[in-house]
Amino acid sequence: MLDLEAVASKRLELIGVTFRTHDADERALVHAMRHEIGPGIEVRVLKPSVAVSGPC
Repeated sequence: MLDLEAVASKRLELIGVTFRTHDADERALVHAMRHEIGPGIEVRVLKPSVAVSGPC
């Protein structure tokens, strides 16, 4: 499990890319992260930071 307090206190950045399909373990990790930080994003306690945006 990812300790988000440690990430925040060290001012680390979480970066994600989707160049390939994910196996069951990776999908479970993504689901757990959405469950843990999703509510904070929905109520705007957490705000995603986008450094660079490319073509959609």
